[in-house]
Amino acid sequence: MKRLLCSMICVALLTAPAAAQQLDQPATKDTTRALLESQVRQRFARAVRQRIGLSDDQMTRLQAVSSKYEQQRRPLALEERSTRLQLRGLVVDEQHADQKQVDALVSRMIDIQKRRIAIVEAEQRDLSGFMTPVQRAKYLAMQEQVRRRVEQMRDRGINGNRGAGAVRPRALLRQRRAGARRMP
Repeated sequence: MKRLLCSMICVALLTAPAAAQQLDQPATKDTTRALLESQVRQRFARAVRQRIGLSDDQMTRLQAVSSKYEQQRRPLALEERSTRLQLRGLVVDEQHADQKQVDALVSRMIDIQKRRIAIVEAEQRDLSGFMTPVQRAKYLAMQEQVRRRVEQMRDRGINGNRGAGAVRPRALLRQRRAGARRMP
């Protein structure tokens, strides 16, 4: 199952620029992202139908519920990513970390997790109206696998020095130490 999800994401990543060119559009970051998201959603829907065994009616209802909660999850994921990056930037150099700011960011991360759980609970209540408990459990597991895989890919993008201006935490720490040594 992990291989299928990983391959779905990889195929989507590799085919998005080509798909954008076929549409006679430049493969901009937004275009590529939208195509990737669309392809991943389509592949995920196919995998859900196959693995969970949902009927056409269940798939239609699932898409409506999923869309409703995705609108809530997306801004939360962006807030979590921003908070993680801020936190990571602060704790790279423990000796110079602003303890109050770190504490505030840790509290924010906990709050984000609470809100994520509230969204999952509400979504599960809605899904219980047309899915069996076993189907819901399988769907929840698939969602979690995709979410973790996407997080891993984002982390690699940040830490893997991909993209312009990407700085690894160790490199950032060396830069800070070098700057501290130069100061009188």
